[in-house]
Amino acid sequence: LLLLVCLIVPACQQKHEGASSPVISVVDLSGSPSRLSFASAPVTAINLWATWCVPCKTEIKNLIELHDEFTARGCSIIGVALDSIQPDRLKPPVAAMGIPYPVYAGDADDILRETGVSAIPATLFIDRTGTIVKRLVGYHTKEELRLALDGVLTAAAHGKVP
Repeated sequence: LLLLVCLIVPACQQKHEGASSPVISVVDLSGSPSRLSFASAPVTAINLWATWCVPCKTEIKNLIELHDEFTARGCSIIGVALDSIQPDRLKPPVAAMGIPYPVYAGDADDILRETGVSAIPATLFIDRTGTIVKRLVGYHTKEELRLALDGVLTAAAHGKVP
């Protein structure tokens, strides 16, 4: 119930920007365990979501529309579903939504604790050192996601945390 309340109340979000490298253990859709790495792109956007979460699915549509733009600007997108670690249960909704970026399954308790996030949807912007430089908790429009990336990339170009 608290999680659902936090989906609606932005005051529930925690502020831990600048937190050092979270260890995010996930399972890919083929069932192989992995840890997310952030060294390949200047910025990685990690979207935390669940298949039952309507605002999450709406935000994913925004990320799908922004995918090519984000990639061209040096930001990779990764999705992490928190409602199940069974990849076979994730394949159908991922395919139905047409998600073009990698999607993993993860343990909600572990990932929320490790990232300092209190609710979903949540999008974390992580620099190549693994530092969380920005958190967006709750649903965000396409323009809000784009503005967040602008701020993160501008700050990174000037050696600052947004």
